[in-house]
Amino acid sequence: MTESRWVLRYTLLLIGLVGCGRFEFDPVPPDALTGIPLPACENVQQDPGEDGIDCGGACPLKCANASCSSGTECITGNCVNTFCDLASGPPSWLPGPPLITPRDRVQAATDGEGTIHVISGAPITGAMPGVVATTESLREGATAWEIGPPLSEARHSYGVASFEGNLYVYGGNAGNDQNRMSTEMLVGGIGGSWQPRQPFSGNAGIAFVPARDRRIYVLDFTAFAYDVDANSWQTIAALTTVRRDVAGGALGIDGLVYEIGGQEMTTNARCVEVDALDPATQQWVSRMPMPMTRGNHASVPAPDGRIYVVGGDFMNGNQALEVIAYDPITNHWAVVAPITTKRLRNAAAVGGDGRIFTMGGHVGTVVTGTVEVYGPVLVLSSSTVRVDDSVAVSATNFAGNATLVARIDGIAVATGITNGAGSATLQLTVPSLMPGTHDLVVVDQRSQYPVRARIAVE
Repeated sequence: MTESRWVLRYTLLLIGLVGCGRFEFDPVPPDALTGIPLPACENVQQDPGEDGIDCGGACPLKCANASCSSGTECITGNCVNTFCDLASGPPSWLPGPPLITPRDRVQAATDGEGTIHVISGAPITGAMPGVVATTESLREGATAWEIGPPLSEARHSYGVASFEGNLYVYGGNAGNDQNRMSTEMLVGGIGGSWQPRQPFSGNAGIAFVPARDRRIYVLDFTAFAYDVDANSWQTIAALTTVRRDVAGGALGIDGLVYEIGGQEMTTNARCVEVDALDPATQQWVSRMPMPMTRGNHASVPAPDGRIYVVGGDFMNGNQALEVIAYDPITNHWAVVAPITTKRLRNAAAVGGDGRIFTMGGHVGTVVTGTVEVYGPVLVLSSSTVRVDDSVAVSATNFAGNATLVARIDGIAVATGITNGAGSATLQLTVPSLMPGTHDLVVVDQRSQYPVRARIAVE
């Protein structure tokens, strides 16, 4: 690769990627570190001459998705079906704060402050479910949801996206098989309000994906895109095979808009197909199919550069525990740690700390408000500090027996090795930083899943 995958993964928000519920990590170019000295192939970043993080090139171990015959050949320590896979389980799914109101046929997105918003949905199930206009919000680091600003129209099975910190909702169903045509934009986050935008005139789709061309794409029955600047809807290139219930739309780290799985229009069979639209050329291309069928699921791009498919069903309501992750750069699927509760028509979003939240949906025959969270966990002895202060960082749910590196604004400040359960305690000294809020990012060599905590320097 000619461009550092590390830099790619940590500049995910440059244009529009906040719409996928992701936050921006500060780039960590190989020559930028001025903190503790870390040798190449051991510093949990991609240096010049390496093909990935501490792998390939001059490093003795192979990178994720390279062919292998044993885990000892891989930087990740895992060789699955002759490919080096990123470690998972741990990281595992952990319980999160439950929703105030159980919601089915629901979606979520993250605003520019790192607050997750769960919007509208159906608190009861059935062929004609009731719908609500209420929203709930979870601030970064909070342990409970708050009631957020309500939509002007209640709806379920709608599309939601975040672009440059604002949330957009379009379409959906009023609960009586009547399509909602309105489009609304949330300005101001949890304390803001929904404002009307240009109505949508096509059939209501579920996937609503923001892209780098400043348009938000509808990927379902229809082939439309919303132009954020012009406040207008435009026709786009249609898929050759139209699928429905495609809540699995996502923007990849490669800039392509992905449509993942869904249901075949006539037979309702769940699909494995993955298609990607290049916004620059308006051309669709087929990508590696999923290793298993999936419909009524959620898809979310994560800060490790992969797209995670969570929840959903295989066929006839056979709900899925399995979680799979797609790497757009290598066109490779991997099975990761499963969720603990089967659910379909659930929502998923990445929180301000970088972890994946999946919430709500339909568990068995019951609408649920439970929440599960994927990714490592950081707990700081103090989040308000001064230069040269010593801070203890409890790191849990990382990959087991893995090298960890902690960086503040790209400066390496601590390193350590997790135990078999994926836990470690790091001790760092706050470097010379300007007063204000700074990002502490910790990542391990085996899972390569980064998480963030905020530090306020006085």
